[in-house]
Amino acid sequence: PYPYRCSSIKNHLASVLHLALENRVDDVHPSELPANVRLYRSFDELLNKQFPLDSPAYPLALRTPSDFASHLNVHVNHLNSSVKSVTNLTTTQIIKERMFEESKNLLKYTNWDISQIGYTLGFDQPSHFNNFFKKHARTSPLKFKNSF
Repeated sequence: PYPYRCSSIKNHLASVLHLALENRVDDVHPSELPANVRLYRSFDELLNKQFPLDSPAYPLALRTPSDFASHLNVHVNHLNSSVKSVTNLTTTQIIKERMFEESKNLLKYTNWDISQIGYTLGFDQPSHFNNFFKKHARTSPLKFKNSF
């Protein structure tokens, strides 16, 4: 029955957000981070800059750990060990998981056919994309797309 309850809730939320923003860690400079964390951040930034895929005309450029390593000017073994030390996942696992998430988004939210999605994600054959998707989703891309 309190007439100003919406304003009160809004003000409380604003103060909680203000406190959360105050507690952000902005004083840690990248040069103070360990080398493996800096390398992982560079890898993660490169990986995420490639997504979302906007058009089948622009396929995924970096697909393998060696692609990322050459782009970051490090040896692939160094990249793999750095990523593994930070995330406990291999570089390949992280790349494949991100590609799988993007494939689900493309199947849900675009009208591209499955072969276009596969080619855009860097698969040479539609069957390779189908096998990749089935391995991760336990269903075919067509069934997944038709469920939406």
